[in-house]
Amino acid sequence: MKLFRLSPLLLFFFLLVAGCGGGNDSRQGSAGNDDPEAGGIGQVLWDFETEGVPKFLKTNHLDLRHVQRISRFRSSAGHDYSDHFECERSMKHYFHPREETDEFQWPDIEIVAPVTGTIVEVMDEWGGGIGGCQLWIEPDDYPAFHVIIFHVGLAQPLERGDRVEEGQVLGHHATGSTWNDLAVAVWTECPPEGRDCAPTGHHFDTCTDYAVRNISVFDIMTDELFESYRAFPGIDSRDDLVIPRQERDLYPDFHGYPEELSWATLVEPPANDPGDFTPAVGADPSQAGDGPWSRRLRLATSPDGTDWTRTGLTLADQGDVPSVIVKDGTLWAFYVMWKDADDTEELRNTTVAATSEDLVNWTYRELNFSGLPAGRTPNPVDPAVVASGGGGYRMYFTLGDLSGGPAQTYSAVSANLLDWTVEGGPRYPAAGSDVLDPNLLWVGDHFEFFAGGAPGANHHAASTGGAQQHSHGLAFKPLADFVPDPFVVMANGLKIGGEYRYYGFTQEPGSSEETIRSFTYAGDGQWTLDPGIRLAVDEAGGEERAFVADPAVAPHPAGSDRGYVMVYVTEVP
Repeated sequence: MKLFRLSPLLLFFFLLVAGCGGGNDSRQGSAGNDDPEAGGIGQVLWDFETEGVPKFLKTNHLDLRHVQRISRFRSSAGHDYSDHFECERSMKHYFHPREETDEFQWPDIEIVAPVTGTIVEVMDEWGGGIGGCQLWIEPDDYPAFHVIIFHVGLAQPLERGDRVEEGQVLGHHATGSTWNDLAVAVWTECPPEGRDCAPTGHHFDTCTDYAVRNISVFDIMTDELFESYRAFPGIDSRDDLVIPRQERDLYPDFHGYPEELSWATLVEPPANDPGDFTPAVGADPSQAGDGPWSRRLRLATSPDGTDWTRTGLTLADQGDVPSVIVKDGTLWAFYVMWKDADDTEELRNTTVAATSEDLVNWTYRELNFSGLPAGRTPNPVDPAVVASGGGGYRMYFTLGDLSGGPAQTYSAVSANLLDWTVEGGPRYPAAGSDVLDPNLLWVGDHFEFFAGGAPGANHHAASTGGAQQHSHGLAFKPLADFVPDPFVVMANGLKIGGEYRYYGFTQEPGSSEETIRSFTYAGDGQWTLDPGIRLAVDEAGGEERAFVADPAVAPHPAGSDRGYVMVYVTEVP
């Protein structure tokens, strides 16, 4: 990086009055810091030729569930947003929110700081504050870069010089009258060809001491964060969100570039099927402590079942103990729901399902159970769903004893995954012990069965039956309790290539730390702990807290070339 101290005259013409959210009018870059090592407006220049483009942005500034489409860099969407190097194009990204409903309005969208750094500018957008504020954040480690968020309705006043932390809530999208936008401006050397482009939003036209170069936010995004965009159909690489310069130069007028090529669609317009209920958002404020009311279901994907990357998406809040299965290109996620958004009485603390073909758009379904036994709690919880052979499915679940005896595992069968008929008797009675959170994996000639309820151990059993899978699943032969070191609560498994892999979460006595680990089947009921951690809690993004647990795994619904999917549990921050 090269250091350059900007002249006071140019600095005066560069800055706008910060009349938004308590900004001052001192017209000082980086809160008036005169030390060039501290960065500031034009003080640190980036050499793209020798330093390339760093990938340091790890957090989305908004929840992608609220976004329908994103404009491509250099598009003709919106208005001209040029720099010193290229003219007549939108060199930023618009995040077009999805359609408003009675339950969702654009100003509901929460905006967070995508990086840790310093506010170097706060500006009124338009309408005397109606359009919200434009925030410029200078990242601590890259002072030549500036992440610009448009149309923020501030949660509290911000001024130049204020510090923000990655994931910190800045406010909400200001209005339903305009899209949200995000830009990245980099201070660099003036272009040698001396192009006569005037950068939009900067109060100088010519390039003298330094230049503004706009780049795509996807260029500075870490690979892990970009996986949250690859979860959407049609987005496979960063190139899908950037129009090449040579292509854009063929259309010299701003609006000359085809509008239909200017956007990458994340979510198709809502389908006619609204589902049976809407999940709650956030934890249940009427409940204290940890429980399904304070938990959240999140998503991760993996190419090989070993290295897992978060998609950045939440499946549901107030959800717990997931189980996933793929049917006809659709992922079915079964889980225990504490409450839905309407607090529907018959849906309290019971098993429900969510379905998706793309891991982005979800339909939420109520399940029907017939034949539930008397004397037991009325709502099945802790679901584990497996293919039973012959095109059918079997769900294992927990029911409590209304007379105070131990909770037990029961089962039900279904052909359509919605209507379930309960089979008689508990599947794995254990004298004097609860049998909770059942989970199973077919390993070629039998089901491996694990369950909780034995303090400090996993119940472990093997199914008995004939040569075919459909003859297994009703009777189990007890095996020795499974007590790995470190202790892992077994959760769900799948077949990867020619191997069987089981996933669980660590639960060390006296420790609140929980990570997701995996085991490989060694035959004859033996499981070997795989080296390394599959997933650990990541609190930096503001979407999870305290732990990751209860991993449910399945092949990706889009096919084997997309790898595998994990739905895991964490705590709502």
